[in-house]
Amino acid sequence: MHLEFNEITQYQSVKTRIKNNGYSRYGMNQDDVSGLRVQMFTLEKIAKEQSQINLEQIFQKAKLYKIPTVIVKPQTIQFVGHATYIRASSIANDDEIAHFKDDTISRWANGPRWRDEMSRKGYYLLELGGYFSQFWALNEQCGYYQINHLGTDFIKVTNRKTQIQQLWDWGWPARRGRPVTVGHERHSGNCQEIEWLTEMAAQMWSRQRESEVAKRACSNFRSINKEYAWPGNW
Repeated sequence: MHLEFNEITQYQSVKTRIKNNGYSRYGMNQDDVSGLRVQMFTLEKIAKEQSQINLEQIFQKAKLYKIPTVIVKPQTIQFVGHATYIRASSIANDDEIAHFKDDTISRWANGPRWRDEMSRKGYYLLELGGYFSQFWALNEQCGYYQINHLGTDFIKVTNRKTQIQQLWDWGWPARRGRPVTVGHERHSGNCQEIEWLTEMAAQMWSRQRESEVAKRACSNFRSINKEYAWPGNW
């Protein structure tokens, strides 16, 4: 899986500069904005083509290894829901990852990194992401994708509750965002712990002004639910 990123990254950078009116304290003049718009127009066609080709490569790998769900964001790809372990190198080898290297930023954050884990229900997550400077997808290609029942194509799932329920059924609360993603257990807790906390908060909601235990339980619930969602607390 050889993902392209040069034109996509340049396009995103120019688009952001126009949106933010430049990074200068005093913004940009009209000539600067016009020049950036010309750059964006020049980059747009190839950036969109690269992004679509990248998405198709991601789907091909997922179909090859029978991965049921793919979550794509500009700098993150999550393969979710497979019941057998898949090595990261089967998706993209070291050489295919190395070409993302950017020596202009920290050596600890100059390219995407793999993360893999298994939920307590026995399903796997394989994520390619991290803190780095390149983009491999435009917003049009980002989304939550589910394999169809024939296993021949991926369909974009836009219903948030469907996304959240599915991740929960596999053993993960959903990290909020568009689309939702699998977060980190150290930030959210596992599904059982979230169920305990939800039940505790419901029982103690009326006692927040009378009990420090109740106050903290409800505060923890609100804090986690602000960043994560699960069935009943969408």
